Amino acid sequence: SFTGAGTTSSSSQNPNNICYPVAGTYDVSLTITNTCGNFSYTHTNYIQVINGQTPTITANGPLSFCSGGSVILQTTSTGNLQWLLNGNNINGATNQSYIVNAGGDYSLSVRNGNCSGVSNVISVSILLSPVSIISPQGNIAICNGDSVMLDGGNGFSTYQWMFNGNQISGATNQFYSAISQGNFSLIVSNANGCTDTSSSITISFSSAPSVQISASELVPCEGETVSLSLNNSFPEMNWSTGETSSEIIIVQSGNY
Repeated sequence: SFTGAGTTSSSSQNPNNICYPVAGTYDVSLTITNTCGNFSYTHTNYIQVINGQTPTITANGPLSFCSGGSVILQTTSTGNLQWLLNGNNINGATNQSYIVNAGGDYSLSVRNGNCSGVSNVISVSILLSPVSIISPQGNIAICNGDSVMLDGGNGFSTYQWMFNGNQISGATNQFYSAISQGNFSLIVSNANGCTDTSSSITISFSSAPSVQISASELVPCEGETVSLSLNNSFPEMNWSTGETSSEIIIVQSGNY
């Protein structure tokens, strides 16, 4: 029999898990029975229960933050410390502070000697962050004087286009028409204030083609033909005659 314990009695030869809710000194009694009768013995002030430690943990910043952020949880308690996430031990987390970068319920287990305690619980949540991706609506190698439309995607709260790492004044829409060669990126945010910066898109200028026309002769006799040809073949060709090959045949005088 265990005076003052939550479990007041046990019939086991070696009882365990006898819990005392209040610190103090307690008697324990043992009664055994055999064919000769009952025999009892009381150990006075045998069980000594000391106050356990209930640690407290605090946070040094907001408990909700964007992906990539963190908050430090800390305690002033000493002893054998073990941080817990959702009730499970965090491997290697045995110091008075712990850097949290994932969501969940955090607490701290502390043991001093034979006594242990578990702290209050702090819940941390990770806010959904946007993903910024630029989609060029055309070739990013453009001719000098041309442009290409860049699309930042819809559904974001704010947009800020960047050129070579600097903000483009007034460029705060989903689309941006790029006319300069260089590196373009985009910063977007969503309703909860989280932001993301896209990878860079490099716009470059293509050089203009070098075109030369060769003629088989420039002053043919009447009835003769002249062959005009280009120095190279190009993806698109359009003669003043409307023909689109790299070589054409001329039967009339004029400027071509």
